[in-house]
Formats: sequence, C-alpha cells, structure tokens
Amino acid sequence: MAIWKKLWPAWGSLPAQRHYANGWSLINGNEFTVQETMVWNVLMNSFLYVSGTNTNIRPATTAQRASGPMTIDGNLSEASWSITNTVTRTIIGTDNNTVTFGVLWDDTYLYVGAKVIDSNLFSDSAPYPWQDDAVEIYIDGNHNRGTSYDTYDRQIVKGYNTGNIWANGNQTNGILHAWAPITGGYSVEVAIPWTNIGITATSGAVLGFDVGNDDDDNGVDREGQDMWAGTANNWTDTSAFGDLTLVGAGGTQDTVWVDDQIPTGGISAADGGDPNPWNWITSNPTPEHGTKAHQSNLAAGEHQHFFTGATATLPVVTGDKMYCYIYIDPANPPSTVMLQWYDESGSWDHRAYWGPNNTGWGPPAYQVSSSIPASGTWVRLEVPASAVGLEGHTLNGMAFTLAGGRATWDNAGKSH
Repeated sequence: MAIWKKLWPAWGSLPAQRHYANGWSLINGNEFTVQETMVWNVLMNSFLYVSGTNTNIRPATTAQRASGPMTIDGNLSEASWSITNTVTRTIIGTDNNTVTFGVLWDDTYLYVGAKVIDSNLFSDSAPYPWQDDAVEIYIDGNHNRGTSYDTYDRQIVKGYNTGNIWANGNQTNGILHAWAPITGGYSVEVAIPWTNIGITATSGAVLGFDVGNDDDDNGVDREGQDMWAGTANNWTDTSAFGDLTLVGAGGTQDTVWVDDQIPTGGISAADGGDPNPWNWITSNPTPEHGTKAHQSNLAAGEHQHFFTGATATLPVVTGDKMYCYIYIDPANPPSTVMLQWYDESGSWDHRAYWGPNNTGWGPPAYQVSSSIPASGTWVRLEVPASAVGLEGHTLNGMAFTLAGGRATWDNAGKSH
C-alpha cells in the first residue's frame, strides 16, 4: 500500500475549516494539526514497516528438555523431537527448499535437529560447507545481542553428505553430529556441549539463536540462503538472532547420590588396576559438579572401582532414570563403558553399557549404545531404570567399570 493511503486523517476527507493555512499551529494545547498528524504517521510507518513486514518482531521458540538418551545419528528418531519451526526468511537468491527444525537440551548438550526438503543436493565445496547444501546453527550464549562475536558465540555449519562439521575459530570440541538421507532431501542432528559454549544450562535460560539453510542447486557455489530469524551478517553479528528459551520437561529433577564422596556408610573397593581408596581429583578435568570427581586408572582389560553397603540408600521408583557423568580421556578411550548398581538383595545384576561389552560382566546387561560416549568433554550417561530392572529396588552400591582406557566420573544418581 502506498504511504499516502496509510495516512490518517486523509487530507481530502477533512472539512474546509480544518485546512489550517498556518500549518503547525495547535487547535488546542494537546492536539495535533492535520499536517502534524500526517508527519507523525509517516515517521511511525517508516519505523514499523518495511515492505509490509514488521521487522521488529523477534522470532522466539523453546527447547524442551530431552526425555531420554539421545543417539546422534541424523535420523531424528527419538520421541522427544518436534521438528516444527520453519526457516523462511530469504537472505540470498530464491527460496525453493522446505526447512524445519527443532531444539532440545539436557545438562550436557544443546541438541538441534533439522529437515531439508531439496531436490538438488551437492557437497563439493570443502572446506567451505556454506557454499554447499548445509544447515547453519547460530548461538549467542550470553544473550547480549552483540554486533560482534565474543567467546560465547558460535556459528556451526553441518553440511549434506559429509562427516565433518565446521565452527567459527575451529571451536568444534565435543560437538556430536550426523546427517541422514530422508525422502526428498536430508536431515541433520547436532549435539553441542554446553562446555563448548562456556555456559551452564538451566531451565528458563534464554539464548540468542538462529538456524539457516544454504542451498546449492548446480554444484558450484550456493545460490540461496534462508534464515529463521537473522540477516546476512549472522556470521559476525548476533543482534538479529531470535530467542531460544530452555524449558524443563515435566519438572524433571535430579536426585544426586554420588558427588564429592561415597554415600554415607559405603565401603569402597576396586579391581583390575583401579585405585582403592578412590582417586578423587579437583582438576584435569574440572569436576562437572561440586568440587571433586573420581578417576579410573589407565589399565588394560576390565577395571573398576565401586562401593557397597551405603546407609544413605537410593530408592528407585517407576519412571526413574539412572544417570552419571563421565569424562573419557581422549588420548586413552576405553572400548567399553559400564555402570552397575547393587540392590538391597545383594545383586549386581543391573548393568548398562556403551560400546561392545568387553568387561566380562553380564548377562544381564543392557546396551544403551553401540558406541562409547564422546571423549574430551563431560557427557551425561542416562538409562531408564526399567531397562536395568531397578524399579522398586533400593540401592546401596554402584560400580564404575571400563574395558581398557581411562575415564573420570562425577555426579551420579537418578532423575524423575
């Protein structure tokens, strides 16, 4: 609509006596003249509207807390995912893709999943993935909307048909990522450690956030780029990012059982080369929670440290999830990570493991993942209590078990 059609009141609709020749005189002490009203309308129109779009509305979305363990394989198969946000703001070229995304979080990671429907897919511009078909993730970790990047800001690019990931300043430490083909296009799944961004996640926290899509239709450089919220300057300027609020799922809360010390009454033990008394450390790595973490020795084969007989027991009820934080030594990763729980009847037959089971313990033993967790960063291990037969039991012991390698452990208990 032309600006003159948006002005009110329209000059021609006024009676002759309201056409003031002196222009800027006030009818009363608190009233605009016609000319002043029209000038005010022009100013407000230029402030609020550009081509009919209100550019001052900042897009916002939420990230629900993940309801269970996440497997980063690109398939977005976990029940927690809701891929409903749309990327439609054209930055470059013509928008000819359909792009949707969702965001989840837990204490260890921010998870971003996206689906791209695109009939022309190319991956031939390494090491510049933004020139191919790719999904871009932008994070303003301290939500200061700065016009230049600081240490809390990230641009992360996950390309179609590539095993690599790109981040500004090569800050890819601990990021898990994968892509997968889907009907009509591809999907990506990225887990970004909070330690990479340098912040601690809490329910209710707000981050600056954006998702973009790069579109290469002919195998040379990209022809198009869309954003959910921002501008062509996203790669250096966070001020146009949207808002992302972390939301707790159903009031989920952790009950911490092992943290900075063995639970009261517990008797420590070890085998296979692990130390007893336990090796409590305060650095290298910095504990995930509290002031201390406990560390395995570097050893071949099965090795573990554990406790039994705690009088400060842990009752497990229906719907609980068992958790523990682990930091795997990137120079000496184990082939198997295992957690074991000791119940009131004197049984250790409650086991969960990651990777192949090279410990010699089990069956029974529940395989959470065929791969061990990421190394060089704190990772939250989580398993439904029902999967390891713990619902209805009361625990007085726990074992921290590896096959080969070395790891540091912290903050273990249950969530509900």
